[in-house]
Amino acid sequence: MYESYFGLSQRPFAAAPNPEFYIATRSLDAARQTLVRCIERAEGAGLVVGPAGTGKSLLCQIVAKHFRGQFQVCHLAGARLGTRRALLQNILFELKLPYRDMDEGELRLSLIDHLEPRSGGPSGLLLLVDEAHMLPLRLLEEVRLLTNIVRDGQSRVRNVLV
Repeated sequence: MYESYFGLSQRPFAAAPNPEFYIATRSLDAARQTLVRCIERAEGAGLVVGPAGTGKSLLCQIVAKHFRGQFQVCHLAGARLGTRRALLQNILFELKLPYRDMDEGELRLSLIDHLEPRSGGPSGLLLLVDEAHMLPLRLLEEVRLLTNIVRDGQSRVRNVLV
């Protein structure tokens, strides 16, 4: 109905956020700029907090789009993870790497091996964890520990918790 009346090419007000319809409001754009600076400078984990419906998931997609090419981007969106193994499997799945029939140690080693610097390759991994408040504390610690993967004085993993 809206599409034909207003001459739109897509349905407006979709339930899933779409970065093509991003409008840089003052607060959302300030958060985006802060996250970009935090990631570029490797200043530690970025943290975004806000009530439902304020654009946090859209912000994740905007940041992911900004850094594709510079980093491999892994966007864990609302995954209900209960174990370290499940977390590592989800990361490897997002990176399109093998993740089945491996124990936790093998999964971790596979990720560490994948993050080794390669000439002309990405600068590491950008891990965006949407709905991070749903993770148990032990998994938040595992996400933090991933930043300890350091090569040439730079962390190979940058984290954003939303």
